Amino acid sequence: MKPSFVISLCLVLPTIISACGQSGSSSGGGGSGGTPTKPSQQNTPENPAPGTVSDSAGFFVALRGDYAELFSIHKGETAFSEKCEAKAGEKIFCNVEGEEQRFAAHDVSLHYHVPKNMCEYIGVMPYYFVNRRSKLQTSTLHTYLDKNGDFGSAIDNTTDLVTNTDFGCHLSEELKPICCLGKYNIVSHTWSKEENGFLLATTGVNHTAEQCLGGPAVDSQPKTALGIPTGTYYYIPGEGRSATYDLKGTDSIVSARHGIVWNVNHFNPSDHTAPPAVDGIPNAMNYDIDAGPGTIRIGHPYYTFTCYDAAWEIKAQINVLLRDWDTKAGYEARATSPTGYRDTGMEDSPFGNKPKNDNWNWKDIEDQFTGDKLPDFEKSSAQ
Repeated sequence: MKPSFVISLCLVLPTIISACGQSGSSSGGGGSGGTPTKPSQQNTPENPAPGTVSDSAGFFVALRGDYAELFSIHKGETAFSEKCEAKAGEKIFCNVEGEEQRFAAHDVSLHYHVPKNMCEYIGVMPYYFVNRRSKLQTSTLHTYLDKNGDFGSAIDNTTDLVTNTDFGCHLSEELKPICCLGKYNIVSHTWSKEENGFLLATTGVNHTAEQCLGGPAVDSQPKTALGIPTGTYYYIPGEGRSATYDLKGTDSIVSARHGIVWNVNHFNPSDHTAPPAVDGIPNAMNYDIDAGPGTIRIGHPYYTFTCYDAAWEIKAQINVLLRDWDTKAGYEARATSPTGYRDTGMEDSPFGNKPKNDNWNWKDIEDQFTGDKLPDFEKSSAQ
């Protein structure tokens, strides 16, 4: 058997990248797996265990792990029983369905299987989004603290001897924080009563994108020099691959009531047609960073598994969306009422003051926020 290895866009790694305890990680590959006892996880030639490649199985994504029975996965938006499997020449979309608190409290394990003679390489690119407004900064910034102790736009240029209040990517005119990317110097000008003038100090900074981004790819993936996640690519000629991409429940990741969108990426393109959204994708997943002259577009809306040939042409691709359902009744009726995942009503008496939609999805973020429409979540202190 040929040894497999991992290729990233920014470096070559001899082993599989893992991120234990983080929001997304990869595991498995070769060898033999255990024997699960839950119904949907019985090992068969058509549904082999993670770590086992079967000639009888195709290129598919399935659910595994301790909590697999709490969720379901299928191909397409409406055919809830169709296996999430792509044939050669197909680009497909699959949904993992679950009640909203399931995604907050429990882990999701995506098992991807690639048959031996289908792909020369398999690429894994998880979902991520821009969490905070971001800008690329390369020129020197000057900050001022005036003789009255005022900072930023509170400075009175007439009486406080300050004429430059350009804080670049650090503060906008509304004093809202912006995520800064890039390598640059900050020159601070602090008023000294003793010197009757400004004292200057220069600090060099190098900020990468991790502080500005959200989603599993931020923890699990290799990064570019700017800290932007890239795909992981495995060389698998003649041997295939059977492994998992694992997601931790978002309650352990994000200290926010609406934090399930850290992992839950489902969106309806018709909800995201107005600028700044582009191509029916939420703006945060398809975001243009201000890079001075021009922009850098970052974000990835899917959990994507791509089969390549030796010429790096795509042979097949599976894109996975996690979709939360607001009520148990809606989830149980999903096959007959596939649009019932969203419920804007209130719980029945005596709990009528509590919304059925307990966690925002990307439609809610679109409705709640103006401007860039970014969640601005804080990572949990446990991370």
